[in-house]
This record gives sequence, C-alpha cells and structure tokens, in this order.
Amino acid sequence: MVRGATSIIPQKLITEGEVVILALKPSLWFILLVSGRWLIAAAAVIATVQVSGEYLDRSWALRLVQGAILVAAVRLVIAAMEWLGRVYVLTDRRVMRLKGVVRIDLFECQLSRIQQVVLTAPLAERVVLCGTLLFYTAGTDTFDAAWETLAHPIAVYRTVMEAVERYTRQNPQNP
Repeated sequence: MVRGATSIIPQKLITEGEVVILALKPSLWFILLVSGRWLIAAAAVIATVQVSGEYLDRSWALRLVQGAILVAAVRLVIAAMEWLGRVYVLTDRRVMRLKGVVRIDLFECQLSRIQQVVLTAPLAERVVLCGTLLFYTAGTDTFDAAWETLAHPIAVYRTVMEAVERYTRQNPQNP
C-alpha cells in the first residue's frame, strides 16, 4: 500500500486543499489474474501437443506450441499495460479510479455519495491474499466502480470506511 504517494496520481486530478489519503496501484498479481484464462488455454495447448506429439507432424506441433507461447506473452503484455494505467485514489473528499492506456476511464465520486463499500475476494484473489473493493453510490442498484486486486484489502477497506465516516461526520448537511 502506498500511502500519500502522489507521484502516481496525475496532478490535475487533485484540487487545491484536497488531501490524498491513499494512492494505490493493484497488486502485481493483477497481471497474472486477468491473464489466467489465456495462460491456462496456452498451457492446455502445449500439454495436448506434448501428449499427442507422436501423432502430430513435428512442424505443426512446433507451430502450435509457438502460437500458444505467443498468445500467452501478448496477453501478459496487455495485462501489464492495464496494470500500468490503473490508479486508485482516496482523498479527504472523494474516491477515484483511473484506468486505461489507450482509452482513459476516470471514475470519481464524492465521499458523501458513497452508500456502501463492499470488500470481495474471489478464490483466485484469496489465494494470493488480495481483494477487491466495490463502490456503490446513491441511486444505483449495482456497483459503480471497483478497486481490483488490492494487496492488504482489509486495511484498505478500513481506511476507505474511516474516510467516508469522517467526511460524513464533518459534513452532515451533504446528502
């Protein structure tokens, strides 16, 4: 967890007087987890070629293995780019999620609008001790944004909840 590391936040996003409480990137496990299906498929192709190698022409077998390795490598590069373009920010006023390399997607929400924060940890994330925070705002029936594959998810959840509660106590007139 990077606390107050504003070097990963585009400075135009922070308004004057706003205090950054958390500035996070997903865990590096994000790269493997979002690539998981592709990596499993590539491994299955390679295993199939190994098992049935005596029935395949060697040049075909080599092409299949090379293709599987290429697909896996490309998917890992894409996932790494996704990881690079992802930043999660909590300030004393709002939460933000910035993602994307080619197409930038910015979610920002005032703390007063946060209705619920849910910590979820699918099996793959639990195995690597990560979790995801889901943010629900007023007027929606599904989550509006997620902070995915966080290291130390319980600590991050507590920090977010404390910030929301502190903001609500200090600004009771805001809905």
